[in-house]
Formats: sequence, C-alpha cells, structure tokens
Amino acid sequence: MQILVLGMHRSGTSVVTQLLAAAGAHVGSNDDLMAAMPDNPQGYWERLDIARINQDILNACGVDWFSATGDDVSAMAPASRNRLAAAVRQVVHSMNFHRPWVTKDPRLSLTVPLWSPLLEAPFFVVCHRHPGEVAYSLR
Repeated sequence: MQILVLGMHRSGTSVVTQLLAAAGAHVGSNDDLMAAMPDNPQGYWERLDIARINQDILNACGVDWFSATGDDVSAMAPASRNRLAAAVRQVVHSMNFHRPWVTKDPRLSLTVPLWSPLLEAPFFVVCHRHPGEVAYSLR
C-alpha cells in the first residue's frame, strides 16, 4: 500500500502521518524528514526529497505552495513533466521496498495528478480542518 496524506498545512496532516507511521507504515529515516520547528514541535513528517520534487512541480506550473491557481500539471512543458515524473518514479520505487509506506506534504494536494499515474496501490487520506481554524493556526 502507498499512502498519501492530503490536506492543507495546519490541517492535521502531520499527526495523521505520525499515527500511520506508528501503526507500521514506513515514512523514511529521520535524515529523510524535515526537522521539527517551534511551530510544529512534533515534526512535520514530510520527506525532504518529496517536498523538493513537489516544489519543482509547482514551479514548473508557474505557481508556489501558497497559491492554488495555475497548478494544472497538464499545462507543464513536456520536458519538465518527463523530468519531474522521473523524479517521482525514483522516489516511489525506493519507497516501494518498504511497503506499506506513507508520505505527506501539503503540496501533494496540488501535485497528486502527477503522482497518481505512477502509483500501483495508492490509498489517499484526506485531512480536513475548518478553513477559519487553519487561518487562525497560521496566524
């Protein structure tokens, strides 16, 4: 099983990913993960390589992580799409040695159209938190 936790930042994706990892899903080594910070002292549970690939996907679409417009991966230049799909394929291949695995990154909510065709056994967990609570948490 390949588990992708989807949701806006500050919507509970970190705690859900942490729980899935505690239940036995592989998330990666500590060196693979973003370090905890004061605003998320339990850790983000995000793989650095996946966050970097997702940021590259958004950049190739002409957007950033805080913008939800212009994120159509089909509008990406074919060369960029092929390069980024190869990067996704490589990460998925390496994680498949540790099934079940779980990953999360708020950018995945926007980049999942590029990821989905490269997954064999995807399972999506969608975290939802009231937008007002997310805004308050960000503030």
